Amino acid sequence: MKSHVSKEADVIFDITGKIKQATLEITEALQQGDEELVEDLFEDLIALINSHENKYEAAAYTIIDSRNLTEEYRAKAKAYNDLAKRLKERLQDRMNQQGLRELDAGIFTLRIQRNGQPTVIVDIPAEDLPEQFHNIKPNKEKLRLALSKGERVEGVTLEIGEHIRIDSRG
Repeated sequence: MKSHVSKEADVIFDITGKIKQATLEITEALQQGDEELVEDLFEDLIALINSHENKYEAAAYTIIDSRNLTEEYRAKAKAYNDLAKRLKERLQDRMNQQGLRELDAGIFTLRIQRNGQPTVIVDIPAEDLPEQFHNIKPNKEKLRLALSKGERVEGVTLEIGEHIRIDSRG
């Protein structure tokens, strides 16, 4: 007879396998350019994650694992990273809805923390910016430096956002 820990590990590996399979299917659909199938598969993936809310470590494992792919899987890595970004956003939204700033997810700890640098929000067309900030698109780094030094630029503000951080315990 298996122990409780062993059964829980089997469940985690089972959901991890299902999430990996779902992400592979999403990757293939992305490569084929089938956006409708991508959306359907993504919704299936979200339903799978929602059905295992207390097993977020499997999603976190998939996110981290997707960053370690070799060069030959660059296209798949991009799809995994895009998926990871959406999963992180989903996790962050869910944590915010529940009023959680930190979540113990087994072998990972998920934390919502402030970004180190403010994000530049440009609410006007680039051509309406002063010429020193012109580029093909707004030069956000120059804008960030100027605004940080107290310069005022009409239509541009600094905003400090949040992101989710996943810490491994092992």
